[in-house]
Amino acid sequence: MHLYGSQGDLTNSSVMGALRLLDIPNSVEKVVASESRRTFYKVKDLGSGVIRTCRPTQRYCTCDQFIQVVMSDAITCQHVLATKLSEALGLTQETKITDVAFAEYMCS
Repeated sequence: MHLYGSQGDLTNSSVMGALRLLDIPNSVEKVVASESRRTFYKVKDLGSGVIRTCRPTQRYCTCDQFIQVVMSDAITCQHVLATKLSEALGLTQETKITDVAFAEYMCS
């Protein structure tokens, strides 16, 4: 099943995966640089428990499926969708870090 939009589609597996992620307490963490207010999200992967880094405003995720999903004309992966749903539902926990720590994390 696909949900179609003007910029691509959402696969049923992305939607269901995102909803399953939201069932896990604190599975989505918004990390905010205190001075610049730049953000990224940490999302715990369901299967492996690995933390995925997401930048939803850039439609980017570090998961293995991201390239395949986006290259197949889908809108995004389950992790990026989970960040958007988590924000909309008020489930996101927020952590503030320094701009230096933000840059170090993004470069690691």
